[in-house]
Amino acid sequence: MVRAGIYDCVAVVGVEKMHDVVNVKLNKALSTITDYEYEGFFGVTPAAQAAMAMKEYMIKYGYDYEDLAIWPIKMHERGSKNPLAYMKKQASLKDVLESEVVADPLRLYDVAPAVDGSAAVVLCNKPIRSDAVIRIDGIGVGAYGTYLGQRDSLTELYSVRDATNMALRMAHASVNEINLVEVHDTYSILGMLALESMGLVRPGETPRLLSTAP
Repeated sequence: MVRAGIYDCVAVVGVEKMHDVVNVKLNKALSTITDYEYEGFFGVTPAAQAAMAMKEYMIKYGYDYEDLAIWPIKMHERGSKNPLAYMKKQASLKDVLESEVVADPLRLYDVAPAVDGSAAVVLCNKPIRSDAVIRIDGIGVGAYGTYLGQRDSLTELYSVRDATNMALRMAHASVNEINLVEVHDTYSILGMLALESMGLVRPGETPRLLSTAP
């Protein structure tokens, strides 16, 4: 509508109401993103899938769970410094190791809380203010079958890899030019796999990199 000149500006709003249901119904709803005929129907949840990916990552690269616990520790450290963070407290290794097992080896601190949220963006055909302009150089979309039996690897997110490559090609840029990235980490292992699948970190190196990061 903006590009066609029907409107000068439009606001696009997305809302997520996770608190409208309790845990059992929430898990059932989340399981619809799996291959429901072969996985969700038999009780496989996204948490279980993430747990299998984490276990495979540990075996493949020779890590213990304590090594991978660096992700929630670092994320809570960053959150403690952000006044807008949902959780503003730091977490120690002891906190992570003593937290409840959600799906072995995933623990409570590896799982993002189910909270309500929203996001909005204003699209305009011309700048309203010179300091409010964001240029989009490229976008990317990737898709890959969620059925675990169809995956060649549990430690690479092919959809993330393909979307990143598409966006970089459109922007005529390389991965080395990226200086800020936000990744999806509903489960801590997905954050690590996203960084590696984007080509920002070599496969299997994320825990070691985080352990030496300030």
